[in-house]
Amino acid sequence: MPPKATPKKKDDKTSDRTSKPQPVPLAVPLNETSREFYLVQIRDLEQRLERYQKRCDELEISNSNFHDKYVQMDSDKREIIAYWKQQLKLKGDELSDLSENYNGLQLTKQIEKEQFEKQVSSLQNELDRVKEELTAENTILNGKLAVLEEFRIQRKELLEKFAKMEVELREMEEQNKQTIYQLEKKQVIDKDRLKKDMFMRVNQLVAEFRKVSNKQMAETTKRTIRENVSLTAQMSKMSDKTMELIQENDELKNKVKRMKNKIDVLEYNEKEITKKMLNCQKHITLLTTKCQENEGTIAEMQQKEIEFKKKLKETENLQQQLENTEETIRTVLQNSKELTEKLHDTETKFDDIREENSMILQILQDASAAIKDYLLSLEADDNTSESHELIGTHRDNMMQHLLMILNTARVLGLGPGIADLNRSRSLQTDTIKPQEKKKIINLPPIQLKGRDIPPAHYNLGDIGFVPRSSQPGNVESDSSSEEQQTELKENYQSTGVQTLSMKRTLFFNDEILWQAFPSTKFIENEVTKKPESTGSSFSLRPRDFLKSRKLI
Repeated sequence: MPPKATPKKKDDKTSDRTSKPQPVPLAVPLNETSREFYLVQIRDLEQRLERYQKRCDELEISNSNFHDKYVQMDSDKREIIAYWKQQLKLKGDELSDLSENYNGLQLTKQIEKEQFEKQVSSLQNELDRVKEELTAENTILNGKLAVLEEFRIQRKELLEKFAKMEVELREMEEQNKQTIYQLEKKQVIDKDRLKKDMFMRVNQLVAEFRKVSNKQMAETTKRTIRENVSLTAQMSKMSDKTMELIQENDELKNKVKRMKNKIDVLEYNEKEITKKMLNCQKHITLLTTKCQENEGTIAEMQQKEIEFKKKLKETENLQQQLENTEETIRTVLQNSKELTEKLHDTETKFDDIREENSMILQILQDASAAIKDYLLSLEADDNTSESHELIGTHRDNMMQHLLMILNTARVLGLGPGIADLNRSRSLQTDTIKPQEKKKIINLPPIQLKGRDIPPAHYNLGDIGFVPRSSQPGNVESDSSSEEQQTELKENYQSTGVQTLSMKRTLFFNDEILWQAFPSTKFIENEVTKKPESTGSSFSLRPRDFLKSRKLI
């Protein structure tokens, strides 16, 4: 924005105005139509300047918003970077702790594994030794049991034989007793009978002897001797038989004694075998107890092996968690890198937006300066009463400068598109007479902040201020810029042509402004709601308007 003029200069100018006499206008004063046209054009320019000023304020507000967003994003980025650095540090500490715990668990696992392997090997060796001992003892006991089974069978057979022999012995004893009793009874009976017989015979003999003694003493003696000899022979036979019976009885008694001795021996053997069986049973009980203890030890070892497998699984889970933590850290680092890249892209976009904003401000400043120069030249022309030809020249220069600014804005992507201009061009060329169409000026490229800007697609007459020639695509480059300016001066001296396209010119100007800056339509609508302010701007002089807008 140009600086404000000092009040002192204003006072000097007012004093010069009052002191100097008014020069006599050389040209004929403007008619009512031209005056009305200029007033409408001034009002339109005031409105456009107001819209430009509002657009500039909006851009400044958006620039401040962008700056605040940039500051906020910068602070957010710093906070995010600090947060992720802190998280990375915490994750690193956790990773180091987990690594230390993992290494400790690995060492303890290795030590416990070696101890358990040693215990398992020692227990396995002991189990094998005990198993071999138990197998050997079991084999021996199986042999003993087989022998005992055979002994049991033999014992059973011997007991059965012994019972039979006892029965037979009892029967034999009974028979012997009966026989002895019968023999003794017979002997006693025989003795009694013999005694009786002897007594009877002796009595008979005595009687016969007494009878015969008287007769034959000698024959009786002989007979008695013979009978005595026969009796003696019979008595010897009976004594021999008695001796045989006594000897047989003695033999039976000896046999009974021998059988009793065998029974005693068998009972003693049975007791010894029973003792041995009890000892074997005790050994079997002890071996069973040892087997149960070994089974308990094996169960404990299996339980320890299960716990060892659980610890291995826990170690694998911890290792998986460690890998997940490392993956999370890598993801966090990748996210931090992406956020840094996004922040860098945002800063680049902000720089581009700021550069575009500065370009827009430069364009607005150039447009406001061109309008200000034109209005100052109008005021100076009113004071000096120069010719219409000089006014037309100033207006041509202002239009050419505005056209260059619009070309620059279109190159920067801030103006309307070619299709939109072609539509407006078709509407305009259909309504303008062929004799009112003017030539097209090919403008040279301009410089903006040290950047070469190529020629834009704007041509003379595109914005609606000046009518276009009959062939928009052909540019007459044979004539020089001076001839073009003179032709423009001649054409602009025709007031009828300008008044004829005044409404269309204002329409095209508003259309282009709405297309370049859509927010200006809303601003224009807001401005049109206040007829008092628009009416008051009609009565303002151009210099007073520029002072109110702080352009001079």
